[in-house]
Amino acid sequence: MNTSLFDFPQNNLSWEPAFANTSNPATWTFGPAGRLTIGLLQLLFNASMLLVFVIKPHLRTSFTIYIIFLLTANLTYTLCEYPLEIIRQLYPHWPLSRSACTFYLYQIWIVCPLTMHMHVLITLNRVWAIALPVSYRNRHSKASACGMCGLIVLYIHILAVPLWLRDELYFRVDNSECSLNTHRQPWYSTAVAIVTQVLPILYVVGAYPFLLVKQLQRRKSRETKVVDVLTRNRQSIHISDPQQTAHHLVIVMLHFATIWYRYRDA
Repeated sequence: MNTSLFDFPQNNLSWEPAFANTSNPATWTFGPAGRLTIGLLQLLFNASMLLVFVIKPHLRTSFTIYIIFLLTANLTYTLCEYPLEIIRQLYPHWPLSRSACTFYLYQIWIVCPLTMHMHVLITLNRVWAIALPVSYRNRHSKASACGMCGLIVLYIHILAVPLWLRDELYFRVDNSECSLNTHRQPWYSTAVAIVTQVLPILYVVGAYPFLLVKQLQRRKSRETKVVDVLTRNRQSIHISDPQQTAHHLVIVMLHFATIWYRYRDA
């Protein structure tokens, strides 16, 4: 049955933790064990990177503001979602309270898309810097970077919080598993999933070919202007170009791997 955005049916909000109703012990399989390992690695990486920015203020540039916001969102997601997800995988039914389930779904539907949109901001920043370098130098600053990150946080909450809140208040009916009741909000949940989870990946995938083409064009232009220097130093050029290409490819691969993992969780 389709439900309109303003249709609020009554729902029984009683919730009994499954701990009281199950004798099944926790079962450690590859899923929760792998999740724990990845979570510890992510915790170590994000926390150590944030610590570097804390103790070295000169690294906080207008561009690294996006990195700091991304690391903060990643750290929040790792600390809040991973423990609950491990518990969820350990037991056949959701073993915690309704409030814990609500908090878990907030991480899935709001914090996870937020990390993905931080990747979009980083990509947008690179597109702006390469496509309009003069405008980027004149207009981009730490204040504008913080403002854009704040707008993304507000944007995600405006889109997803009503879906999450309506599910908590009216549509969640089963305490055997902790999941959003998308059947009661089919169009809304689909739209939110596409806008907050699918479109960011498509944007990043589509932006990288543009970035690579623009970089090749700029490199060709520089080579044309300094052709005599390139001729005299051909050997050093052949050494540096593959290094730059390899470095860029590593960054792209890590970028896509992180986004894929976030989309896989959501």
